[in-house]
Amino acid sequence: MKTYYLTTKITALTLIILALVLLSCSKDDGGVDCAVGFSIAGIIVEEAADISEATIAYSNDPSEENCKRYVDALNGYFNALKGYEDCAAQAGQLSEFRVAIAEAQADLEDYNCE
Repeated sequence: MKTYYLTTKITALTLIILALVLLSCSKDDGGVDCAVGFSIAGIIVEEAADISEATIAYSNDPSEENCKRYVDALNGYFNALKGYEDCAAQAGQLSEFRVAIAEAQADLEDYNCE
């Protein structure tokens, strides 16, 4: 039950981060080159797809291997998002972006695959 709750919470926080990044990177941003919104969205979608696949696999078979795959997918997603921090800053959403990532990573650290 705790596993389901954490998986749901982390997935929800990941979607919030995704929304912040997609909203913060547009052609209207100045300074930082966030005009590549479609490329950024493509990278994020790829990372989100990895999370989705790992979530489905872990939900169907909550083995230690699938848990680690899920955690690795989330870590990959967070690492990819950190590269877009400047886009969030340009959109005036830097603090929300950082808080969302910090909360999701804190939940992830509490996630025990053993």
